Amino acid sequence: MKFQAIALSAFAGGAAAQLGMGRPPSPHDQAKATLVEDFKWRDPFTEATSSLFTPACEVTKTFPAQQYTLHQLYDKQPLGMWSWAEGLKEVFSEREYPGGFSGLDRHGWDRYILLMDYADVPLRAKQWIEAQASGKTADHGLFALFQKPKDKHQKVDDQVVVPEAGLDRADDASRVVLFAPGALYKILPLFVSESSNCADVLEDLSKYSPDAVDGGVVAWPISHSRPNLREKKRDIEIVIKAQVLKANEPAAKADADAEPEAKTVTKEEL
Repeated sequence: MKFQAIALSAFAGGAAAQLGMGRPPSPHDQAKATLVEDFKWRDPFTEATSSLFTPACEVTKTFPAQQYTLHQLYDKQPLGMWSWAEGLKEVFSEREYPGGFSGLDRHGWDRYILLMDYADVPLRAKQWIEAQASGKTADHGLFALFQKPKDKHQKVDDQVVVPEAGLDRADDASRVVLFAPGALYKILPLFVSESSNCADVLEDLSKYSPDAVDGGVVAWPISHSRPNLREKKRDIEIVIKAQVLKANEPAAKADADAEPEAKTVTKEEL
């Protein structure tokens, strides 16, 4: 189901309600969560994987974010996304919804959208986001980059335009990036690479795969907190873990390799 469907229902529904042609979202507008079509990612940190592979490199990092649903689309900051609502409609209406965490789609008004302060996004992830924002890649529309409003009453309809020379990093503190949680899975290693001892490998996304292979890269958001809605807060934390894998030697081969060494030692001692 495309984000275009959201534009026609969730996004357009709010405008229609204001014109007396519909109604605002209701907490009862719920549907059963399903896995989005073509979501290929899965948790690689299983007992089966750990029995076959050893991490040649491992890194874990925690990121702050704010979590909303489309119920908060027309609520003003800090409770909602009103300032960017029209811009989000334009950006996300062109592609399939990439899913929530683990690729789950709660459908309609219950779909999740995350917001991160751009200053909290690592440089390599920023560079990837800015490349897709230019519209030159097939991933255009996964992430939406906006300026922060001056106050909660200001609308920000247009995305940040990325010049050929790149953005001025000094202005990153005045920007935010909004995206569905499912978009993260495309570039998880880029969020943690600069905190690792194997940045070159983690940043080579050709090695990143949902399948565990020797020399490959796997990653997963191993935990994410929930916003404290009782206190009307949207803040959450996301913990991302990545590994470069090295295949374990089969036990039989390891024993066979060790056996000649033991015999050699015995002969020398004789």
